[in-house]
Order: sequence, then structure tokens, then C-alpha cells
Amino acid sequence: TDISHEIRSPLTLVMSPIDKLIKHAPDAQTSSTLQNMNRNAQRILSLVNQLLDIRKLESGHLNLKFARVNAVDYVKQVIKAFDDQALAHQIELSVHSEADEIPVWIDAGSFEKIIHNIVSNAFKFTPDGGQIRLSLAVQAGKNGGESLQLVVSDTGTGIPESDIRHVFKRYYQSTSGGAAQRQGSGIGLHLTKVLVELHGGRVHAENRKDSSGCRFVLS
Repeated sequence: TDISHEIRSPLTLVMSPIDKLIKHAPDAQTSSTLQNMNRNAQRILSLVNQLLDIRKLESGHLNLKFARVNAVDYVKQVIKAFDDQALAHQIELSVHSEADEIPVWIDAGSFEKIIHNIVSNAFKFTPDGGQIRLSLAVQAGKNGGESLQLVVSDTGTGIPESDIRHVFKRYYQSTSGGAAQRQGSGIGLHLTKVLVELHGGRVHAENRKDSSGCRFVLS
């Protein structure tokens, strides 16, 4: 925890001037280089924050603050952070909903991490020119109420059947095929599962039967 804090402080001081340089980049090549630096700095910051979140969970100090939001608008806003990445790799990133408004009670910060981790995972395994789709629907909930179902599907390489039941384990990394070259820390999906369960929900992964790729289903 102490090391994570020590990393985060100077990292934020690095990212701030990078943002300023991007705004005043003299040419497209310089701008592209600076944006790449910024994306990688964001990845480091995200990893540090997730380590701190896991520590808070273990110590019982992660407190969720729930508020009522429109899930459709919220999800669309969160994935705007991936617009540059989608454009760079010609990946079609889209949100589809059966209703214009689906009210839910969530902790906004935690739910943003849930979406970000799953979409980030989809980008790792989706080839250039592929598709990542987020679908929102209302389903029957507990005690006769209604709840949100969010499905994130991609046209990537899919998950080996031997790995699919392990993907939410902390630090787990697949060694199948070329997957190891694209692996992250093995923290993000574990944290995602814990945060979903703190919201009273469930999450599972499955390979798509109709085509290549996989689906992460939150309900």
C-alpha cells in the first residue's frame, strides 16, 4: 500500500504536463507520441488504484456510496475514454439498449471500474477491425423487482475452455497460445467480480456460440 501511494503521487505529476503538451503539440506525430505516453501512464495509474482498492477490500475500508442514475447515459459516458483506442485500432465500439432510460442504484466510481476493466479486457483480445458491443437490458430481479443486465461482447480470440472458470481469480493469467503476450496483471477482473458482488449482482464469462469472441454478462 505504501509503495502504491509512492508511485501514484509522482505519476500524477508526470501526467499533468503531458496533458498540457498534447494541447500544444506542434505536429501530428508529436501529438500521437504524447497521447501514447498518456495512455500508458493512465494504465499504470489504473493498476495502482486497483491495488489500493484491493487493499481497502481486504481491510474492510472500501465503502460504497449508492446513487440513482440512468445506466444507459452512464455507460455511454464511461466508454468515451476508449474512443481514441477504438479509432487507432479501427474497432467498432458501440452501446445498445432496449430502453432510453434504465434507472439503477450504483456506486458510480466502483461501477466505472467494473465497465472499464471488462472493456479493457475486450480490447486486449480483439484484433484490429473487430467489434466490441455493450448491450443493456432490463430483467426480472429479486422479490418481483427489476434489475440491469449488461453484456459486453467482442469478436476477439475467445477464452480457452480450460481457463474460463479461472478468469476472475486474482493474479490468474492464461498461458494458452499467444494469450500470455497480451495479459495484464490478473487483478482487474478479480476486482471487477468483487465490486459486482458488492452491488448484489453476479458476473460470468462465456464464449460466443455464434462466432468467435466471448461475452461478459453482468446481472
